[in-house]
Amino acid sequence: MIRHPYLLIDVFARSAFHGNPVAVFFPEIDLSDRVMQAIGTELNLSEVAFVTPTGLPASFRARIFTPTQELPFAGHPMIGILAALHTQFDVAGDVTVRVPHSEVTGWVEPRGKELWAGFTLPVPRPSPEEIPTAEIVAALGAANIAPIELYDVGARHLVIALDSLDFLRDLQPDHTRLAKFPDVAFNCYAGSGTTWRNRMFSPAYGVVEDAATGSAAGPLLAHAYTYRDAPTGRPCRIEQGVELGRLAEMHVQLEPAGDSLRSRTWGQCVTVGSGTLEYPEDW
Repeated sequence: MIRHPYLLIDVFARSAFHGNPVAVFFPEIDLSDRVMQAIGTELNLSEVAFVTPTGLPASFRARIFTPTQELPFAGHPMIGILAALHTQFDVAGDVTVRVPHSEVTGWVEPRGKELWAGFTLPVPRPSPEEIPTAEIVAALGAANIAPIELYDVGARHLVIALDSLDFLRDLQPDHTRLAKFPDVAFNCYAGSGTTWRNRMFSPAYGVVEDAATGSAAGPLLAHAYTYRDAPTGRPCRIEQGVELGRLAEMHVQLEPAGDSLRSRTWGQCVTVGSGTLEYPEDW
């Protein structure tokens, strides 16, 4: 039998069974894409991650899989990876994580009994791709009051502003209709100032509703900066998972970077378990 140990991390969580879980594997052998995808499908979390050292100090490679496909980057798995590196290798401080096509600058910081981690990324400009707004609004079952914009951060996020937290809470999307949109996640948000709430739906990524979507945090706040009253240069909080009973708290700060923006996203992590996944050598 082939065996792979893993850690289970609740990300953007103050305590166990909140935030968004991710399983982080540290395979000692090279795994095929087929095996990694099979593990992602088997565990059926929103994402699982596979991490290997590069041979350089504080530098690692990572690949991230949903139940249905590989993602070039995803936010809550990245923060879970950083937390798992501290548990597995006693890593602290700045860390470089190489994902397909890019490098992510992250950091991990133990604070007494708490463990915090985060990363910094440029916020991409909204895609010029034509968006079928009327179809999306109909599938979500709610009207938006700002333009729907698409941000590609490895995962592709549509960001949609709603009138109020009540509208957000009462959303009942038609997932069959949403599933017709390939390779995209729908992020519906409401709030004001430095406090926002998000709900993310993505049948295309095998996720009915996500408890925390770290890769969407920067684009969401940039959207709220453009069309609402979100600030730059100040920490903001994006809550998610409320409707799932898994409160996630994502901390995000936007900073000007020339004629664009950068986002710093961070949160608390809790290790809730460990295990070993095994399968026959001839699988």
